[in-house]
Amino acid sequence: MPLPFAPPPKDSSLYQQLESTTLQTLTADQLDTIRAKTFSQGTEGNEDEYRRLLLLGAASNALSLSGPLPDDGEMVIADQTDSSTPIVIRPPIGEVWNVQAIAATNLATLSSSQNYYIFMSKDDDGSVPQTSTDLFLSSLTSSATAVTAEAFFDDNAFMPLTITNSVFIRLYGDFTGTSAGHTLRWFYAYARMR
Repeated sequence: MPLPFAPPPKDSSLYQQLESTTLQTLTADQLDTIRAKTFSQGTEGNEDEYRRLLLLGAASNALSLSGPLPDDGEMVIADQTDSSTPIVIRPPIGEVWNVQAIAATNLATLSSSQNYYIFMSKDDDGSVPQTSTDLFLSSLTSSATAVTAEAFFDDNAFMPLTITNSVFIRLYGDFTGTSAGHTLRWFYAYARMR
């Protein structure tokens, strides 16, 4: 049954753009692209297009109104190769992520302890995060080759961390006392909320 007082489905711009797409293959990115092209005023049938976006998103599991998007998360590996360049965990504009775990491992044996830091930031100028400009979340000093998520946060008290493009995470490992050519491998896992 079509939406009450709505233009017929055959005239829907949304349905025309997704004509050959099945609910099983419809993605959140496709819906985001269509939504970005839809004008915000509810005139000329746009309000009906908003309803159709919600209906298609819910029916295809490509949209969530209360929790992570189904099957839309990732485990990421990012290598830090010098002390002056932090690893940035930042969703694209319009997305919201829940970062569920953060860990690190050294790809070389440490000659002494290494310092690890986690900050939340609102700016990324490429510099090392500072307590005077960024929200300090956790630090750790360890001589272990691998550092687990539990080591950063007692009982994972801060996990998951919800981040956006405007408030995001920067990871930083201090390379003092490590060999030249050292690589610190950061791991993080997130679920996309929106």
